[in-house]
Amino acid sequence: MTAGLLAAGLLAVGLLAAAAPALAQDTPAEPLPRVYVFTAIATPGQPALPDQAGRQQSVEELRAELGKKPGLLALVDARQDADVTIEILRREAPSPGQFRVTVRVKAALRRTGRQFQGEGASWKDAASLLGDAIGRWVNESFGAPAASALRATRRSSAP
Repeated sequence: MTAGLLAAGLLAVGLLAAAAPALAQDTPAEPLPRVYVFTAIATPGQPALPDQAGRQQSVEELRAELGKKPGLLALVDARQDADVTIEILRREAPSPGQFRVTVRVKAALRRTGRQFQGEGASWKDAASLLGDAIGRWVNESFGAPAASALRATRRSSAP
């Protein structure tokens, strides 16, 4: 009898373990904030804006850094799809070996903006520091209550 109970218990544990991944997939995940990174560019046919190429390089570097944060945010390619926009405002090198990138971050739910600066020994270092600071801000700003608000906003705006 004891062997039969042990076998039944082991079978039940095995079935639960096998079903756990399927059960977890049915649980809706909290939506990730969608982030769009951009900089101002000249209109077609007009001369490039000052440091446009450099700022565009910072867009690519910051997107690469933010892309290293899976599960925290989702990068999007269109501004209208974003919950958070990050605009590269300027790049400057105030002294040799010092590189600074300034961005403005806006969250749709808060309708407010905040500036961040990343400073490093290279443009890539500055983008990496910015990515870390923005990642912390997204994590603090889009906790469970904000994620629920994002989900509700997305449902109401769905076609």
